[in-house]
Amino acid sequence: MHRTERLTSALRGDSGSALLWRDSSVLVTSPFLIVEDDVSIVRVIKRILTAYGEVRAVTSVAGALDAMALHRSWCGLVLDFKLGDGNGLDFLELARTRHPHVPALLVTGTLEPAVVNRAFQLGASYLCKPIESDLMRRFARDARGATEEAPPSDRGDTLPEGTQRAVLEYVRTHRLSPVETLVVEGIVMSVPRTDVMEQRDITTNTYKTHVRHILKKTGETSVSAVRAAVVKLAARSQS
Repeated sequence: MHRTERLTSALRGDSGSALLWRDSSVLVTSPFLIVEDDVSIVRVIKRILTAYGEVRAVTSVAGALDAMALHRSWCGLVLDFKLGDGNGLDFLELARTRHPHVPALLVTGTLEPAVVNRAFQLGASYLCKPIESDLMRRFARDARGATEEAPPSDRGDTLPEGTQRAVLEYVRTHRLSPVETLVVEGIVMSVPRTDVMEQRDITTNTYKTHVRHILKKTGETSVSAVRAAVVKLAARSQS
């Protein structure tokens, strides 16, 4: 397997399993994830999406990260922009490191060019509030079809669940960025930095800058110390 494919597969999995790939019969049951803090809007979206499959709903970025840790694959992501602990596009940027092709829809009350442009850069379409049911149904139909045709590389090698949860706890505790999170995951898995650089298309200097930021934010003295800290968190969660 190519180095980039190996890294990408390793970072996409979100729960512990010995299975490398999922076949199409399993992917059909992949749920939709709604990340929205307005319960009335959640009800509207959920009522529409339920006709197309299982639906999970959370109200925060933290809740979305926890949901990601429990499922290897998603049929589609429906994301609010403004959330109490961040925004939907920040979560999507992190999700893209594991699920680069999952259909995503940004539900927003703003049409600011910067928001729309970033959504497009992250491979998401957008829908303005109030929600138009027909457009949401179209997204659901398209997402279901796209998921059933997903390439094997999106069906997920998996990280051990305890390690994945430890990484997410470490990231939240130290407020690491999505790219810094990817670097930490690579460190924990002893992935060569060249693989991480290739996967994110960054230079050696940029990678080193991210590492310096990680060490400054976490207070660790080396990448080995970062790895040890995450391993310790994983061991504690299993004890």
